[in-house]
Amino acid sequence: MNLKNPFAVCAAVAGGLSVVAQPTAPRYNVVFIISDQHKLAVTGCYGDKVVKTPNIDALAANGVKFTRIYTPSPLSAPARAALITGTYPSTNEVLLHQMPFVKNGKKGYTEAGKQRVGYKEGMVTWGEWMKERGFGTAAIGKMHVHGELQKGVNPDYPEGNLMGFDVSNMRFYSYFPGGHYRDWKGSADYYNRYREISQYASYFKGNQFNQNLKPTLVEKDEDIFDFAVASLSNEYIARQASEGKPFFIHVGLEKPHKPWTTAQRFYDMYTTEQMQMPRTAYDWRDNGRYPYVKKGGHSSLFDPKSEVNQTEVKNSMRAYYACVTEMDEAVGQIVEQTKRLGIYQKTIFVYTTDHGEHLFEHGLHEKHNMFEDAVNIPFIISCPALLPKGVTCNSPGSMVDVLPTIAELLGYRPAEQWQGRSLVGQITASKPWDRVIYSEFYQTGFAPWEQENVPMKMYLDNKYKYVYTHGYIDQLFDIRVDHDEMHNLALDKKYAAMVERYRFLALHDWLFWLMPRMDCRLDGTTLAWTAIPEARSYTLWHSKTPDANAAVKVADTEALSFPARTGGYWWVVANWNYTDKGERRERVPMITGAFPKTLPVSRMIEI
Repeated sequence: MNLKNPFAVCAAVAGGLSVVAQPTAPRYNVVFIISDQHKLAVTGCYGDKVVKTPNIDALAANGVKFTRIYTPSPLSAPARAALITGTYPSTNEVLLHQMPFVKNGKKGYTEAGKQRVGYKEGMVTWGEWMKERGFGTAAIGKMHVHGELQKGVNPDYPEGNLMGFDVSNMRFYSYFPGGHYRDWKGSADYYNRYREISQYASYFKGNQFNQNLKPTLVEKDEDIFDFAVASLSNEYIARQASEGKPFFIHVGLEKPHKPWTTAQRFYDMYTTEQMQMPRTAYDWRDNGRYPYVKKGGHSSLFDPKSEVNQTEVKNSMRAYYACVTEMDEAVGQIVEQTKRLGIYQKTIFVYTTDHGEHLFEHGLHEKHNMFEDAVNIPFIISCPALLPKGVTCNSPGSMVDVLPTIAELLGYRPAEQWQGRSLVGQITASKPWDRVIYSEFYQTGFAPWEQENVPMKMYLDNKYKYVYTHGYIDQLFDIRVDHDEMHNLALDKKYAAMVERYRFLALHDWLFWLMPRMDCRLDGTTLAWTAIPEARSYTLWHSKTPDANAAVKVADTEALSFPARTGGYWWVVANWNYTDKGERRERVPMITGAFPKTLPVSRMIEI
């Protein structure tokens, strides 16, 4: 199967086709649609026989469905900054849901839209990159990107920072006066109703998972956020089409994020009996809370102190399914608009989400960890004139691959800033490429240090998923056979060497502003380092080249120095001393005695 190629100069590469020339006519539009917290498995084209997602399924049937695309962070703001810059959170520096800032000598935390803190200044955003190439640009709906500023909002940045978008409207979460959902039709009441806050908070109380199947408080379908976003997006698309101008539009939908309330007609599409309890639903109830999952991520519907009401759980699932179908209908409205306007054939469509949702897998809800349901996201790309139809691609990838992929389809070379790789060549590849995918998370809420921002990093290849959680036991899963991630191989001594290696590879180049790496210095040819109180020992790694993949373990030591008799490149990794078992029903300790203030890895030292 060959990709359809509209460009004059191309070069064949292993496993696919790579566009290397600047594009000639025709120019393609890009419609990028991103939802919020959409569980991959709750999509018809990904195998769910109950959920109704005809519009997303149609995109997959007319394009390419990827099964192993991962979010750069299981948290909205960092994931979206990664998307907009094509870089991982530790690179673009957006680590938190609320970012710290200093104003007049005072420290504070800010939501998106009020301060310029966020992705690093000087980085080129997706909107700026597309605008430089002659595309009309629009960002309608949820963005939640720290660093975005309206003109006149912040006196330190009077011209604002609209990230290259000609049109910006209908924000959600981000501070955006006049262009926020709360300003829709001139009434903040829409936002309060939709989010079940302020005077409507009693509607949410005792109904966190909408186990009571209450309909949305928004009275008319057209005033529901996703439909309002679709309507404004279609107006923009119509204007561009009438002028014959190529465009790029970022469409930010909000469902199926909580609250799981929607119009009654979407609930009526399902029955509670259709919902199936996940195989792992009773996991944390039966085996204790996970130390490396936020306390609040353990759903109260599975509290061991009371009987599990399966009807409530299934009602909640039904509510979530209904929200997915609402969002899918908004997707359909946008795709249909391109068909009405006669531009469907020359439009590249992408559908994805920012991160997943557990929906009671492991008895959990939300995201905030590295289990598959939180990090493995739906990703579909379709363009009738460019791509084959009905293809499933199983190669691993990341949201940071979106920009390189779109660039190649449009005929442009990738920007040096981007850390991802184009997925185009993998569409026709005979087997998945050998590649490592990362995801990062930095938030509070982990017992016993609930006020500490706990760094977490996933390192995933075609065989294993390794997860480092700062101060907690490692996770290692054989993803080829343990699809439910019920068997943490880090608890098995047979895998100790493998865990050590994966930990080193995950940590060796991890650098971010929230926490320093361990101190290590060179005294002649002796490596010396400062003790980390929570460490029990230190491991030395050596390579003849700067490539960490070529490094070998040299020694374990409890000392604070090591004679490096061989030239080359060295790293020191601290091994945690676990003393607290936590609540998980395992016989081994899983948590350090205090929260470590230093990452357990040194910089690379050349001798």
